[in-house]
Amino acid sequence: MAQVAALRVPGGRLLATLAVVGGLLASGSAMAQVPGHAVGQPRQLFPQDSGSRMPAPQQRMDDFRAPLLREEEPRGRIDPSVPDALEPNQRESGTRALRGGIVVDELEGSLPESSGILESGEGGLGLDLWHGSDRDTLIHLIRVVPDNLESPSLRNLARRLLLSTATPPSRGAGSEPAGELLRARAARLHALGAHEELLELLRRLPREAREDPLLARLQVESALLTRERAEACRLAAAGIDDFANDAFWQEALIYCQISEGREDAANLGLSLLREAGEGDPQVLQLAEAALGYREDVEPRKASALVLAYLDALDEPPPSGLIEQAPYAFLGVLARQLTLPAEERLPLTERAVQFGLLQPRALAEAYERYRFEAQQLDHPASEAQALEGAEARALLYKGAWRATSADKKLELLQAFVEECAAEDLTLAALLVSGDLVLDVHPDPALLSRAPLVVKSLLLTGRFEQAAAWMTLLRNAVEEDEGAHAAYVEVWPTARVAGIETDGLLNLNSWAAERADIGASGQLDAEKALIELVIDALEGRGVQQATPLLSKIGGAAPPSPSALFALQNAAAAGQRGEAALLVLQLLGSGAPGDDHPQALAESLTALADVGLRPDARAIAVESLLVQRN
Repeated sequence: MAQVAALRVPGGRLLATLAVVGGLLASGSAMAQVPGHAVGQPRQLFPQDSGSRMPAPQQRMDDFRAPLLREEEPRGRIDPSVPDALEPNQRESGTRALRGGIVVDELEGSLPESSGILESGEGGLGLDLWHGSDRDTLIHLIRVVPDNLESPSLRNLARRLLLSTATPPSRGAGSEPAGELLRARAARLHALGAHEELLELLRRLPREAREDPLLARLQVESALLTRERAEACRLAAAGIDDFANDAFWQEALIYCQISEGREDAANLGLSLLREAGEGDPQVLQLAEAALGYREDVEPRKASALVLAYLDALDEPPPSGLIEQAPYAFLGVLARQLTLPAEERLPLTERAVQFGLLQPRALAEAYERYRFEAQQLDHPASEAQALEGAEARALLYKGAWRATSADKKLELLQAFVEECAAEDLTLAALLVSGDLVLDVHPDPALLSRAPLVVKSLLLTGRFEQAAAWMTLLRNAVEEDEGAHAAYVEVWPTARVAGIETDGLLNLNSWAAERADIGASGQLDAEKALIELVIDALEGRGVQQATPLLSKIGGAAPPSPSALFALQNAAAAGQRGEAALLVLQLLGSGAPGDDHPQALAESLTALADVGLRPDARAIAVESLLVQRN
């Protein structure tokens, strides 16, 4: 009878190599059974072809996110209850473990830290992104970029920063091993939920990258989360020998064996993991469910394998998993078709609000929501009898179906107001972008112009927004509605840079606001707008100290953080300055930032050549604070 070859790996853990599975099965040995469970009828998760190969994925699922990275641990250490691929002493000495527990020196220079998928003309931040910065400092700043960014513009900046092709810094060899800048970038992209882009980045790396424990695992995770199942399983099969001392690879191989109809091999692998006491318990339970050994499994923690199993089993994510999922998983859960539409829709709204899904995903979700004919014929009145996402969906769908521009804008205005009551202003304006783009500037619609201009500015359609502002300016003297609309939208247009030579300045705007009955917050609003304009236009931060953030907002920034940001900007260190901005502004919701932190961040971004990003952040902040 064939013998199971076992190895002792560092730390005393016992694992069996799955490379012997084929030999055991070929020798006619009895199929291993999961201890404690009777063998049942396996579930066929996927249709099989004659060669038992993985079929091509039927649907691409964008924006899967897995919370695999713990902030408090260095160098992108992976967790969800999965052991490290490297022991601590191996990591510090620049070594790694291959099959059988053998420790070898890491290949120096095998990981190109300059690799990226965004060039300067494609949204990248330039080859000189890291110029002048200390390498160890950059790696630290990348590791602490918040993954719970609630701002679409900040998330977009972080994504582009980490995906840019850029020359590695020449300063500071320091203590970080070769390739660690690339590893840190990949780990943070994973935590931010940019799995599709991360997968593309990892595909472009040289073959040696597949021997790196962190990058190899991230590629499998990203492939699973983007429904590239065939690729994930090919990588899992290729990596099982190199990383046999990491239970994740055996768990991934078991999932692939089940999906390919090789239940005997999966049973043996599962039995060996159980015997060794290794692996993520919830993943092993899901494997048992897929093999027919148990009925009910309710995982509490999301991961790539957990989501892959739930998707394959056609099971909705449990409510406990949804409640505990971090922001980066909102897009994943919003795409789970096993969830009822009324549960998916609020998740989709939040995902768009935070920049995790494109606005089109929300538009499609609203458009697919089913209503009675009576409701669709009278959306404004019928929505009053509904609550939450259902009411918002009816208003948006009514606007989408409207045949007149005036009716479309009327319903969109009601929709935005409903969203604002649930802190979904940015999602509402973003998803309205395509609808208002179809409405051409018309003097009869000027009272609705603020909605149109705000939506166009937030979605980057500055030329179209400028056309509406021109129409408003020309009608101000004759049309009272146009006058009020111009006063309302002027600050946002001014900060966006399309109304620098308009009819108003800050003082005259404040006087006009007072004349039309503005609230008692006018002085604070004026001070904030002045602060933002000065920061964007290089006049320094003069009035930040007296300003306070709104109740519940962020505390004043630390002097050391401001000093570091100012120094990075003065030295033209674009990447370092952007990373410090993400740290300063990324811990709260848009509009909650302390005014001094906001102003200093806008100034720094403008100084290092990222003025469009600064304007996007400023527009976002004003739109949230003024709605």
